[in-house]
Amino acid sequence: MPYIQRNTRDKILALYATPNYAGQEFLDTDSAEVAAFLGTKHSPNLDQAHDRLDLIDELTRSDMESIRIIDDLVELLVKTNSIRLTDLPEAARAKLLERKRARAGLTVLPDLLDDEEPLL
Repeated sequence: MPYIQRNTRDKILALYATPNYAGQEFLDTDSAEVAAFLGTKHSPNLDQAHDRLDLIDELTRSDMESIRIIDDLVELLVKTNSIRLTDLPEAARAKLLERKRARAGLTVLPDLLDDEEPLL
């Protein structure tokens, strides 16, 4: 940690706990660039920077959990006819359908254990 995303001028735009499409370059948490991005001065003791990175990690995990909640909420609103999927912008519909297909793909994985055969 952290993986960084840079802008066209090679400045850090974002920090990520894990590599992803936007952030694939790894920098050490003690690097001057990371400290500058976090608004701390580079020094041997970067406790403040580490604390901020911990908060970023926590927010990243929370964001991932929130995405699942939003997916489920939109699905519920559509099922109860509170909203129509077509009420949403096309980009939002595409993203929701993409995520729904991915989640459905996880539920159709084959059962690796056959109930008929003993485990040992």
